[in-house]
Amino acid sequence: MALIDRVLDAGRVIERQSNTIAALRLENQELRSSSGPEVVAAAEQRAAALDEEVSRLKAELEEGQARVRMLDDELRTLSNDIESARSSAWAVEEALKEEHRVLPERIERAVAEYKASAGFERGLVRSGRATYEFGYRVACARVRASHPEWELDPDPFADHPADETVDMPASVPFDDGPETPPPS
Repeated sequence: MALIDRVLDAGRVIERQSNTIAALRLENQELRSSSGPEVVAAAEQRAAALDEEVSRLKAELEEGQARVRMLDDELRTLSNDIESARSSAWAVEEALKEEHRVLPERIERAVAEYKASAGFERGLVRSGRATYEFGYRVACARVRASHPEWELDPDPFADHPADETVDMPASVPFDDGPETPPPS
C-alpha cells in the first residue's frame, strides 16, 4: 500500500514540476522579451535543472509502476494457490468424512472375516485345549493334595516317545454329541 501511495505522490510531484516548468518557460519568454542575457541564462539554467528532476521523477514513477504490476501478479498467483489449497483441503475433508462413515462397516467385515478364518478356529481350539489341560492339572493337584494315598494315572497330555511311531491324523475334529451306534 505504501508503494502505491509513493507512486501516486511521485505522479503528483511530476505534474507539479511540469506545471512549474511551463510557468517558468512562460516567465522566461516574458523575461527574454524584456530583460538582459543574464536573466535569460539563469532562467534557462533553472529550467534545465527542473527538466532533469522531471526526468528522474518520471523514471522513478515507471519503476514504481513496474513494481506494482509485479506485486499484483504475485498476489494473483498466491490467490490462485490459496484457492487450490482450499479445494484440495475440502476434497481431503470429504474423503475423511466418507472414511469415518464407512469405518464401522469395514471393521465389522474384517472381524467377521477373521472369525471365519481357519487360523481363528485353530486358535480357539488351542486355547480350549490349553484351558482343558490346565483345568485337568489343577483338578489332579487338588485330588493329590486331598488324598495323597490315591494313585492317579500319569499326565495324559505329556508326550511319550512310544507314541511318535503311531500313525495318526494331525487334526481330529471334536464332536461332543451323543454317541450313536453305527447303523446295523
